[in-house]
Amino acid sequence: MTPATDTEMRDLILGLDQKIDTTFEKLEGKIDAIATDVVEIKIAQARADERLNALEAGMSDIKTELKDVRGEIKDVRNEVKAQGEQFQTELKDICNEVKAQGEQFQTELKDVRNEVKGQDARLWGFVVALFLSLAGVLTKVLFFPSGQL
Repeated sequence: MTPATDTEMRDLILGLDQKIDTTFEKLEGKIDAIATDVVEIKIAQARADERLNALEAGMSDIKTELKDVRGEIKDVRNEVKAQGEQFQTELKDICNEVKAQGEQFQTELKDVRNEVKGQDARLWGFVVALFLSLAGVLTKVLFFPSGQL
C-alpha cells in the first residue's frame, strides 16, 4: 500500500459521502413513492365510504352494494398488505446496501488510518534526525567556537 496524499484521502472520503448521499436519495424517492400510493389508497377508501353513505339513503340495494364495498375494501387491504410487504423488502435491500457501503467505508477508513500512522512514524523519525543534527551543530558551535575540530 502506498501512502496517499491528503488530497487523495479527502477525495476518497468525499466519494464515499457522495455514495451514501445517493443511496439515501434513492431511499427517500422510494419512501415518497410509497407515500403517494398510500394517498391513493386513502382516496379509494374515501370513495368506498361515500358509496356506503349512498347505500344508507337508498336502502333498496343495501346488501348488493355492501358486498361490493366490502370486496373493494378487501382488495384495498390486500393491495396495502402487498405494497407494505414490497416496501419492507425494498427497505431491507436498501438497508443492506447502506450497511455494506458502511462496512466498505469503515475498511477504507481503517486503511487510511494505517497510512496516517505510517506517515506519523516517518515524520517523528525525521524530527528526531533533525533534532540530533541541530544538537550536533550546537555542540560544535559551543565547544569549538573557532570552527576547528
